[in-house]
Amino acid sequence: MIWKRRRKTRNTVLVLLAVFALNTLTYANMIYSFDIFNNQKYENDPRLTFTLTISDEGLVAGRHTAGLRFDNSSAISSSITDIYFDAHPDTGSSLIFDGVSIIEGTGVSFSKGASPQTLPGGEMLTPKFDKTPEYSADSDSPVSPSGINPNEWLKLVFTLKTERNINDLIAEIAAGGSATATNLRVGIHIQSLPAACGSDSASAINCALPIQPIPEPATICLLGLGALSLIRRKKH
Repeated sequence: MIWKRRRKTRNTVLVLLAVFALNTLTYANMIYSFDIFNNQKYENDPRLTFTLTISDEGLVAGRHTAGLRFDNSSAISSSITDIYFDAHPDTGSSLIFDGVSIIEGTGVSFSKGASPQTLPGGEMLTPKFDKTPEYSADSDSPVSPSGINPNEWLKLVFTLKTERNINDLIAEIAAGGSATATNLRVGIHIQSLPAACGSDSASAINCALPIQPIPEPATICLLGLGALSLIRRKKH
């Protein structure tokens, strides 16, 4: 009887841990897609795939850092050549825009400060994309070959403000283009798109909701323990 009580208590604890994990689910990465908004030819082209992955890069000098990785997984010619960050209000974002680390994948070469200064076509958005973004970067010469071409990537690592963490950053992105909440929008300029004569270009803005949240390993373990507990209880 004592052994059965102990087993029941253990299973109950495991189930409670699993429930707790579901209610306090945290993520190692959040992956967002981009929507082209200023070139009808490519607005819904399934061959174009651009993503932004946000990851927690740990603590540096007592402050959280966040990695923002840009991937081009497109099936046709395309190159991300400019990246822009628009925060609302201008000083409201969790990100510190000074001293950003640029980590380049093979074949990619970027520097701080984009040209043009603002996201092309950004005035079409509601609200309009800031003419003076809080941060921008673009590919070095030669522009398109040095950009983020298919199967290439670039990561920007930002330091977050005091007492801010990755969840604050995710909340700002979730606010989308709201003018009444602290929000952060990320725009990209894409060049070398196929065209009948020469090449075409387009601009895109990140989606507010993630397309693929990935649970942290610790959360997966808790969920697994809870599932095993339920299976064992059914067998006995």
